[in-house]
Amino acid sequence: MFRKIESKNKARNAANRITDQAAIGIAGFFLHLQQAFAKFMNNRTQLFSARKWKLVIIVFAIGWGTLSIYFIVSAFIKQPVGYKSSRIQFIVKPARNDSLVFMEEIYKQRKNQRQQNQEDITNFQNIK
Repeated sequence: MFRKIESKNKARNAANRITDQAAIGIAGFFLHLQQAFAKFMNNRTQLFSARKWKLVIIVFAIGWGTLSIYFIVSAFIKQPVGYKSSRIQFIVKPARNDSLVFMEEIYKQRKNQRQQNQEDITNFQNIK
């Protein structure tokens, strides 16, 4: 009885070791990637003077600040998008629960939609 429990625990521990090793490997990969990017950026900006750093920070702050203000203002000013009522058609289920009646309704709605599309196309061609 206890041997079965011990073997289950060993199997679980082995599975946990494998997932832990995988997690450590993935974390190590991303740490290496971060270090490589940091070295690259340090090499690129190594010769920047204090004046150049200030300019970079000011340009960055102005750019992101402007973008943030634009998003905030546009959230309050933008008008909602209007949709043409002829393009959105909802299928209304008939009172009877009869699949044949339901299919006939769908057929009629699609036929009406095709006719409406043909009328739109002829109207558009007449405008040209």
